[in-house]
Order: sequence, then structure tokens, then C-alpha cells
Amino acid sequence: MMWMRTIRGGVSKHSLTKAVFRSFQREYIIIVLMNAIQATLQMSSPFVIKPLIQYVKTGENAWDVHYFDPPESGWLSLLTPEKQYGLTLSLILVLTQAVSYLLSEQIQFKQSMIGSKSTNALVGLIYEKQFRISSATNKLFKQGEIITFVQVDSEKMQYLASQLPAVATLPFTLSLGFTLLFTALGASFFAGIFVFFVSLLVNIFLSRKLAVYQKAYMKKQDARVNSTTECLNNIKIIKLYSWVDIFKETILKNRNIELGVLRSRMIYLSITLGSIVFFPLALQIASFTSFIGLGHYLDLATAYQVITVFNLINGPIRMLPMFIGQFIEFTVAMRRIQKFILCDEINDDLVHKHAREDAEYAVEMRDAVSYHWGIHFEANEEGKAESKHRKLLASRKAGGQDLKEKFISEESAKRQQERTVENQKLSNFIALKQMDFRIKRGEFVCVIGDVGSGKSSLLSAMIGDMLHLPQNVFQKHEESKIWEDKAIQMELYSASRESQFSHGRSPISISSSISYAQQTPWIQNKTIKENIIFGAAFDQARYDHTIKICELTRDIEILPAGDMTEIGEKGINLSGGQ
Repeated sequence: MMWMRTIRGGVSKHSLTKAVFRSFQREYIIIVLMNAIQATLQMSSPFVIKPLIQYVKTGENAWDVHYFDPPESGWLSLLTPEKQYGLTLSLILVLTQAVSYLLSEQIQFKQSMIGSKSTNALVGLIYEKQFRISSATNKLFKQGEIITFVQVDSEKMQYLASQLPAVATLPFTLSLGFTLLFTALGASFFAGIFVFFVSLLVNIFLSRKLAVYQKAYMKKQDARVNSTTECLNNIKIIKLYSWVDIFKETILKNRNIELGVLRSRMIYLSITLGSIVFFPLALQIASFTSFIGLGHYLDLATAYQVITVFNLINGPIRMLPMFIGQFIEFTVAMRRIQKFILCDEINDDLVHKHAREDAEYAVEMRDAVSYHWGIHFEANEEGKAESKHRKLLASRKAGGQDLKEKFISEESAKRQQERTVENQKLSNFIALKQMDFRIKRGEFVCVIGDVGSGKSSLLSAMIGDMLHLPQNVFQKHEESKIWEDKAIQMELYSASRESQFSHGRSPISISSSISYAQQTPWIQNKTIKENIIFGAAFDQARYDHTIKICELTRDIEILPAGDMTEIGEKGINLSGGQ
């Protein structure tokens, strides 16, 4: 897979973008070449229009065309050298434009196809990742965010991939167009170049503003999608307990915040669209005004040639600001998706399963390996708040704050910083420290502990659903400030994902098979009996024995229809124990 080959050489901010484009690089190169040929054919028309107009005015054979001597009689006698010259110019103009339009239609079709292929490849990569992510990753991304990746972020690839080949030829098209205009208008065109650079700076500024609002909008959109998805998933419970107004208010609140950001974004987008129309016209006005103002005579042939060139470069000039804005939105979307794609997957090598009957232990967690749910290498929200607090403190000092208030603020900032540093120590991220745990075959073991003591983490580690950290790495950096040292971060990241273990063996060994029943039950919207049988052949003796050992006899007696009672969606008419 191209994605794996790309990250093998190192991960960058744009690794995902590189992988997608490399997957279809042959198609992109072909389309870029077709765009270059089409642009060349379009730009050839000004070279033909000017001599064609001069020929219509004067009838002179400027290129000295003389293919054959016309006979004295017949219709061929009309084809004088001057007429041959005029027909040659007309045929060149018609053929170049016809081929240009045919290429344009093919380019649009191929660009749409490559955009669809790139988008589908990206969506497929997201779905494949969804099947391989570990529970640590599930804690970082909500379902609404993943839905946004597929439905919104990946669609940015459709636009960019379909427009990128055309944009790749913009430097060539603009350079050729500016050269033609400079040849026709001379130094007067410097006024047009000035307008062009002003438009470029304005659009860069607007694009940056759009990028800021786009990033904020995506966050607010995720919050709204998350709340909407949760409500739809639990709509029966919400209706049952008459919580409709409360959840409706929550969704509307998130939506209003999203609309506020969207409104600001659309204001800047409207200004950008206005500049797309204004600056090409300003470019023409500035060029012609400067040309005439310097005392030059604007004849018909020159005017038609210059107007033709302006019409040809208007498209690229208008496309450029839109592309810059879309490219920034695309970059934000790709970084969000790449963060998800790079998240941890289940390490199949962490657990060694075997079926040896002579094995002493059924479960063995060895080598003093520690386990965690993921280590975050950035300063947390408290750290950000502390940084803002220090800036506020400095500004107050400059304004002449009294000594007592200064002392209180400094002490508060100091305590805040101490809490931030303490929370970022490696030991605070470890759920199970230096595990050495064995269960013999045939033993019945119960794990008892307070809430949050790591009971569920122990079971998750046994099935390889947690990230591991070797003993030597944990002891080396146990009290390190991990978010201040990039070298430590890289070492921890690599050690947690390493498949070549320090003792040459997997730190977890499981004898025979293993099954895991999570605390979150999965119940079918069927009767109790159908949920217990679960599609297997009905065996009355086994069925009665199952109900007895699960202590469900009394529960079934008090239910209105016994074991034929239908269980509501997600078991809403059952207690937690049931």
C-alpha cells in the first residue's frame, strides 16, 4: 500500500496527501501534460488574431505564403497568394481552438475521475483503519468525528484533486500570458503587474483568515454532529424519559455556535469572491489606461490581441484565490484525517497464544512491562491556561498593578505551573505498572478493587488492547517531563509500538482460547429466550442450566411474559445486573 511505503521513510504533516497523490501519480502527470498542451493551443490564438486583422484591413501577405501558382481559369484561380495567406491564418485559428476545446472536455472528464478515485481511496483508508484501531484510539476520537472525516473532510480531496492538474499549469499559462502582454503593451503593462501582485497579497490575507475560520468551523461542526449522533442513537430513551426539549436545546446551542463561525467564514468568502471579479477587471483597466496615458496609439489589431490574452488569463487569475482557499481547507482536513490514520492499532504480536496442554500457566503477563492507553505529548489545557495567565500577569505589571495583587497572581501562576508539570509526568499516564502476573491452569481468579483501580485495564491488556512500555524505558523516564523533550517523546512513541520485544518473546502469553465479555453488553431487540439461545439449536436441558447458574430464575418469574418478554433496544427495560 502506498500509505505504508510513504510513512516508512518518515512521517510529516503532509504524509497522507503525498500517499494519495503518489497512488495516482501517472494519471496526474498525464492530465498535467494535457493541460499544458491545451494552454499552449489557447495561447497561440493571439499570435494568429493580430496578423489576421491586419490582413483583413490591408490584404497584404505578411508571411509571404505561396503554396502554388493559381491557374488562369476555374475556382482555383481565386486562390491568389494573398488569399492563401488568409485561409492559412483562418485554418490555424479554427484547428487550434477545435483541438483545444476537445482537450478541455477530456481534461474535465479525467479530472473528475481522478478526483473521485482519490476521494474513494481516502474513504477506504479511513474504513480500514476503523477496523484496526485499538481501544486507546477509540478514546481519542468520537463517532461523530469519524463520520465527519468520511462525509466532509474527504470531500475536500474531490475538489482539489480535480483542480490540481489545471492549477499546476498556472505558472506556465500566466508566464506566457504576461510575456505576450508585455510584448504588446511594453512598459505600460507594469501597472497591470502591480495590480496582479496587490490582488495576490489580498487573496493570501483572505485565505489565511478563511483557514482560521475553517479550522474553528470544523471543531464546532464535530461538536454538533456528536450531539446529534448521540441523540439519534438513544432516541427511544430520550422519548421515554421526556428529555426531548433538553437535548433539542443542546443541539440548537451547538448549531448556533457553528452558524456563528460559519457566518464569519462566509463574510470573508464573499469578499474573496468579490475580489475574483474585481481584480481581473482592474488589471485590464490599469494596463489600457497606462498604455494610452503614456501616449501610445491603440490600434484595432493590438486591442483585439490584448483583449484575447486578457480573456485567456482571466480564468487562471480567478481560479488562483479560490484554489488557495480550498487548498488551505484541504490541508486542515488532511491533517485531521492523518491524525486518525496514524493512531495506534491493535498489536497482534503483543499476545502469544498457544494450545500446549502441558503449559503451567493459562495466563502469563511477564517481563515487568507497563501498559497505558496512549501518552499525549502536548501541554494540556491547564498548561495553556497557565501560559495565558502569565501573559495577563505581565500586562498587569506593565500597567502598575499593586504589590499585593502581583504577589497573589505570581503564586497562583506558580501553583498552576506545578500542577501542569506534575500531570505531564510519564507515571501519570501508566494504567498498569511493571506487570508480573500469572494464573495457573484450572484456577478461578477474581480481581477486586476500587473504581478506577485498573480492573478493566487488566482485562484489556490480556487481550492485547493496550499499548505497552518495556521495563527499562519506563524506569528511565518515569519522572521525566515528557512534553518538554522531543527525544523522549520519540523514544516513548517507538517503544510503545515495538514488535521486537526486549526478551525476545511476547510479554503476554495465553494458553488455549480466550473470550472477553465487556462491561457494555450487546443485546438484540428480541425476546430473552432468543438472546440466550443466540441463534444456536435449542436444548431445553442446557437452556434451563444456563438460567440457573446465571441466577435468572427469579427475574424471569417477575417479568410479564417470562422468557418470552421482548427486550427493548439496548436493553432499556432491563436492569444493569439483568
